[in-house]
Formats: sequence, C-alpha cells, structure tokens
Amino acid sequence: MATERDDIRLAQRVGRGDERAAAAFGRRLTPRVRQLARSLMGSREGWEDAAQLSLMELLRAAPNYAGTGSLERWSDRITVRTTLRYARARRTLSHHQGEHEPDELVAPRAPDPVARNEVAQLLADLDPARRTVVVLRHVYEYSIDEIAGMTGVSRNTVKDRLVQGRRTLRQRLRRQEGQQRLRLVSGGEE
Repeated sequence: MATERDDIRLAQRVGRGDERAAAAFGRRLTPRVRQLARSLMGSREGWEDAAQLSLMELLRAAPNYAGTGSLERWSDRITVRTTLRYARARRTLSHHQGEHEPDELVAPRAPDPVARNEVAQLLADLDPARRTVVVLRHVYEYSIDEIAGMTGVSRNTVKDRLVQGRRTLRQRLRRQEGQQRLRLVSGGEE
C-alpha cells in the first residue's frame, strides 16, 4: 500500500510529465473516478465524458497534491467538482436546446444486479442535488462539511438535501415493499 509520501512523489512525477507515473496514477484512480462520475451523473450518456474530464483535471492538478489526505479522497473532491460543473453545463445546454435528459442513477455498490436495479429505481427520481449529497454521504462516507466544500453549498443546504433525499427514498421503499406484499398476498396476480 502506498504511503502519503509515495503518493506525493507519484503526483510530482506526473506533474513533471513522467509518462510511467501518469499511467500508474491513471490505473489507480480511474476505477474510482468512473464509479463516482457515473453515480453523480446518472445519465448513461454523460458520465463517461464527466469521468474523462475529471481524469484530465486530476492529471493537470497532480502537482498540487499536498498529501494532507489520501490520494483517493483528493481525487474524489476534484471529480465531484468537475462532474457537477459538467452536469450543470449539459443541463443548461439541453435546456437551451429544448431537450430533456433522462435522470437515472446507476448505483455503485449494490451487491448484485437485481439489488443494483432496485437501488437505481429508488434513486432515479431524486433531483441531482439531493442525489449528489445522498451518494457522497452514504456511498462515499463524506462528512457534511466535506460535501459542502465539494459542492459549494452551505452545511445547512447539504443537511436539508440529505434529509429530503432520505425522506423521499424511505417513502419509495415503503411503497415498493407494500407492492411486493400485495403481489405475495394475491399470488402474483395484479
């Protein structure tokens, strides 16, 4: 496992243009960046572009990595800012062109495909702001202060979005459980 000192050296080498270091940096961070961008974007169309932009930003910002936290957490902060900026730009462009993008979420850590689809369905209708704080808090385990810093909103706004997002998810889960019970009682006939 790499130490902070190793991570700082790696980031410095990336900043100096060392191709081998950049390749190692990319191999290490790409899966996490892709997973986070996909979770935040929701749209199957745009998340890959957001991940690419985030990776380019990480390579550009590598010399600024100071080792005050793990390389992965530093990467997450940059990925969140880059992805949210990209998502806003896409929404603005879509709005001006009169298009509407689907707002589906692909859940990052569901244990199997069935559970992943159920989680995605529960989260699909959350607006992007609430989905962002729910994912960052409950999937990536960031604190309220960290989320506020990453998203550029106040602690109270993060808390409010988190409470509202959880409430919506609980309501959907209860509704889904009720429908499942009804199918069991009726023998699967509706």
